[in-house]
Formats: sequence, structure tokens, C-alpha cells
Amino acid sequence: MSVAEYFAHKGLKEADRVEVTYEDGTKVAVTGKVALMWWRMAHILWKDLEDLRHDDVYKFRPVDADGNVEPPTLPEMIELHDWSTGICSFPGHMRSISPTYKEIVALGDKALPAILEYLRDKGGGMNIVLLLQDITQTSPYKPLVGPHFVGYKVDDCIKSWLQWGKKNKHIK
Repeated sequence: MSVAEYFAHKGLKEADRVEVTYEDGTKVAVTGKVALMWWRMAHILWKDLEDLRHDDVYKFRPVDADGNVEPPTLPEMIELHDWSTGICSFPGHMRSISPTYKEIVALGDKALPAILEYLRDKGGGMNIVLLLQDITQTSPYKPLVGPHFVGYKVDDCIKSWLQWGKKNKHIK
């Protein structure tokens, strides 16, 4: 059965939300166009094929009796930002394409420990550093600045931020 046939068989159409009720009555949902797209690609046969399971930020989320979807945790929001902007190279693009950028930055200093822990434990690149810069309005790393470029050594930049986080007691 093709993907198109599977979706037609299941009655699934374009939507901002997909809700699934399993045999045991458990309800879960995926919301948002990006989540729906990923669900279609990686979670189509979630219950049917064990090898298609992925441990990522696009997890099915519990739905309460009123149909409300449990919001992602801060670490999941950071991971979603990293995943959705990992191939971006321009800060403006990273800010606009990320579905969680604004929410994370709005948390301000409260988000710093989780961002720094993510950077330390899972890595990341300038897309994660961007969150730190936008929240703190500073940077402990000084890039090489030329007449027509700004050069970053990503590893050195990450080390600078982790040292800054330790010095300012945001991480151990």
C-alpha cells in the first residue's frame, strides 16, 4: 500500500492537527504543519512497524478530555529549534523558521541553563548559540571580523559559551 493509499484508507487529509486513538483508548495528537509533515514521513505506521519508531521531538503528545495537547517541555522546544534550524546559516532565517524560537527567547534567563545544558550534552551549532545571544544580548566569543565577513570557529564559540555559563552559575 502506498503512502497516499494508506492516508486515503485512514481518512487522513491536510490538517494542522492529527489525533489518534489507540485500541486501549489512549488519545494522542500531533499538531502543527511541521509536526504533521514529519509524522507523515516517519510515523505513518507507528503502531504497525517497530522499525519506523524514532526518538525525536515530534512525539505524539497526550490529549486531555477537552482535546488540549500537552505542550512541549523546554528541552523539547530547544531540540525542536535545533532540528528545524540545523541547516540554516543566517540568523534572521533561524529566527523566522523555528517554531519555538520566540517562546524560548521570551523565557529569558530562565531558559539559559537548559540551553547551555543542551549545548554541552547534545552539541549544536550557531542556531543554539543564537538563542543565547538573543536572550543575553551579549557574546563571550569574539569572532574574526573582516571587511566583508564575520568568521566563527563554532567549537571555540561553544566553549566560550559553556565557560560563560559556568562563570555565571547557569551550569556546573
